[in-house]
Amino acid sequence: VAVVTLGWFVRHELSTEDPLMDLRLFKNKNFLLTNLLLCLVFFSFAGISYLLPFYLKYVRNYGTSDAGLVLTSLSFAMMGAGILAGMLINRTGPRLLCIAAALPLTAGYFLMTRLHPDTHAGFVVISLILIGFGLGLMITPLSNMIMNSVARTKQGMISSLTSLERFAPLTLGIASFNLIFLQGVLMIAKNHDVTKSSPAEIQIQVLSAGFDFAFLLSFVLGLVIVVLALVTREEVHPDYRNQPAGDEHMTGMI
Repeated sequence: VAVVTLGWFVRHELSTEDPLMDLRLFKNKNFLLTNLLLCLVFFSFAGISYLLPFYLKYVRNYGTSDAGLVLTSLSFAMMGAGILAGMLINRTGPRLLCIAAALPLTAGYFLMTRLHPDTHAGFVVISLILIGFGLGLMITPLSNMIMNSVARTKQGMISSLTSLERFAPLTLGIASFNLIFLQGVLMIAKNHDVTKSSPAEIQIQVLSAGFDFAFLLSFVLGLVIVVLALVTREEVHPDYRNQPAGDEHMTGMI
């Protein structure tokens, strides 16, 4: 049913004069890549945001309050980077900010693959600060690149698209990373005779390795994000080229 309805939707949107979503925009390679980049940013982050609290709870044995305190480091880093992005975007341009943001984001993902049962809380905080800084620095300029590449008449359409590209990858990412985590734990535990035990009885080392296995996907996606940030370019639609300085269209989601 999903395949049939999706096919009908694509056919309808390509044939109608006033489409809900103008799919022809994706014929522009740069527009396609920038939207793919936005999707991957949120998809890769989904695994960290969903699984890390479980790592802190079941592997590090943190209380709810302590785990929440550790996780706040990501939010503060995002807020700070978001403010910095707003200050720098008119000076550097959005593309350079996206490239700069992709590096700490990927570095943070890499550090997440090094978590162990005895990892110090400071290591986790540093990893989250890098990820939060990368996210905060990336989202505003990337959204700006997408919005400024289309005509003013399509702003509402593309604004809805970027919102979808934020929430849909998060939802799909949570399901995907959860599946990878569970399969990783079962695969690693296969030779440890714990596959029939409850999660609370699984050896901590095996459980920790399962988290590392899932976080590895975020790191791999982070490398893809770096490549996409390098190959995408800023395209400004003629509607915005002659507007007064300091009046650039800005959009962001933090």
